Amino acid sequence: MCKLFSINVQAFSKGFSDWKHGEKYVILHENSTPHKNAVINWTTRKERKNTIDKQLMQELEQESDKFYKILKRVVAVVKFLSERGLAFRGHNETFSGPNNGNFMGCLELIAEFDPFLKEHMQKCSGKKHSVSYLTKTVYEEIITLMAKKVTKTIIEEVNSTKYYSIVVDSTPDVAHVDQLAIILRYCYQGDVFKRFLTITPITSHTGKSLLNVVKTILDTNNLSIKNCRGQSYDNAANMSGQYNGLRELLQRENQLAVYTPCAAHNLNLIGIEVAKVVHEVVIFFGTIQQLFVFFLSSTKKWNAITDALKLNEKTHTLKNLGKTRWCSHYEAVKALKNNYEEILMVLKSIANDDQEKMDQREEAKTLFSKMTSLENGILVNFWEQVLERINKVNKKLQTAGLDLLDASTLLSSLEGFIKEKRNNINTELTQYEILAKTLTNYLSSEYKDKRKRILRYSDGTTGCGSNLTGKNKFKIEILNVVLDKFQNEFQKRKKIYKENSESSMQNACKFYKEDIEDFATLKNECIHFKEYINIIVVNEQSQINCAEILKIIYDKHLIDTFPNLYTVMNIFLTMPITNCEAERSFSRMSYIKNKQRNTMSDDRLADLMLLSIEHKITKSLNYDEVIKEYALIKVRKLRH
Repeated sequence: MCKLFSINVQAFSKGFSDWKHGEKYVILHENSTPHKNAVINWTTRKERKNTIDKQLMQELEQESDKFYKILKRVVAVVKFLSERGLAFRGHNETFSGPNNGNFMGCLELIAEFDPFLKEHMQKCSGKKHSVSYLTKTVYEEIITLMAKKVTKTIIEEVNSTKYYSIVVDSTPDVAHVDQLAIILRYCYQGDVFKRFLTITPITSHTGKSLLNVVKTILDTNNLSIKNCRGQSYDNAANMSGQYNGLRELLQRENQLAVYTPCAAHNLNLIGIEVAKVVHEVVIFFGTIQQLFVFFLSSTKKWNAITDALKLNEKTHTLKNLGKTRWCSHYEAVKALKNNYEEILMVLKSIANDDQEKMDQREEAKTLFSKMTSLENGILVNFWEQVLERINKVNKKLQTAGLDLLDASTLLSSLEGFIKEKRNNINTELTQYEILAKTLTNYLSSEYKDKRKRILRYSDGTTGCGSNLTGKNKFKIEILNVVLDKFQNEFQKRKKIYKENSESSMQNACKFYKEDIEDFATLKNECIHFKEYINIIVVNEQSQINCAEILKIIYDKHLIDTFPNLYTVMNIFLTMPITNCEAERSFSRMSYIKNKQRNTMSDDRLADLMLLSIEHKITKSLNYDEVIKEYALIKVRKLRH
């Protein structure tokens, strides 16, 4: 500024070479009047609006503000579509086209009420080399950027709490590529979270191969496998095998990663095993499925049953029997029970209709005959009650904050429910008979003809038996066998949950010696916390669960006061109960990667699934941060 504006000839206007005394020149010059006058002249000139640099800066700021506003609208549309798992691209990428996809369609809708965006779209329409920030290249980069930010949020939450558990499951997608989903369960700010981390393609299902994939993903996301405290999979040998399964290989890396089989999956397996133990039960469920297929085979029959239900103000239509999820069995049995009379009336109408095909009439007669037996009516009521309890427990097992102790208690109580029915089978059967006869007037009042019961001995031989009444035969050979099978399966499958949840504090301190100081310290903290709870909890329940203990310690800022108790609760609540979150992610995958979108890359699939499943985090992303990060990425690309 002195070179340009100073009117006095001095060292800082003409230059100098005496660098030994340079510091003295600088100090003297900064305090001189000519320098101060030059600064005032420069400042005054800079504030004038008619200078070239001022105008250039204003134009640059206007251009920057313009593209910031455009990108803000683009990010909003990307968030909207990715949260819902909707497609972005259409058959073409031209504005005002009917098949230009959801992304451009949303921008066009916004432009109808946004003159700024409308003007920008009109300027860019038809110009191939104009910078519009409305193309697929831009939103694909934003999708990747947002997915990284969501992942970063999850990893920061996990690392802040240290401990986590993993849930792993795989399934083929619509393009027949095996996809492995990885879910993290952890405690953060006193609450339990189950987060989708990623999904990745796999080519091998061996335990060793799956372990390598899991370790690679954990390392990529800066998660130490040594901090893993739990793992849960289904009962497949490659996952839960005791010798070469993923669970065993992971425990060799970290023995503290306690394995818990999926409780909901085990409950389903119990139902599957019980349903095939007796021939009559197999026929019963087969009849339910046959009814659904029979009425669904033509619109005429389906309309006939739906009209009959509407006429009687019934809302439960016939349901399909799912192969794996036993909640569908409950819905199917419940629908059959609630609509028993209407189903029989329609079947009878079809069987007596001369205009129907002979095979349809015969099938209707067969189904009518099966449904009017007293045994079928009893089984409907029996299974409706049992499946209703199983369904309730199954849903509870899938809740986020449930711990191992609650899960073990639920399974034990369900076993007790079955045991109670077995002990009071005579009373229960009498009650089932009464309920069965209220279903319809068509129902038979007698059991099938009695026949001799064949005795089977332990050596495989058979002997003569005794004649039984129809009621006793049904009780002994069907209900007792089913209830006994239920109890055997519960005993076999609930053991691991009981062991994991009922370990003593002393054993826990030995097992987690790297995380907990010692047994005496933990015991004293528990006694102290019990007295603390007795003081703050007034006129409320005397017992609180583990999740409530963790929440109280965090909310009351007592982590430093009860560090070991907080660690124990953190680890215990981190242990997974089910792998249902992984299966839910597959439902989202089938929605995102469907027949029309089966060529998308695996990285894009993982990003879109993450943004859709963790939509709450996606929705909370800050527009300014996303745009700023995007701008930095573009600057780095230009530098390279």
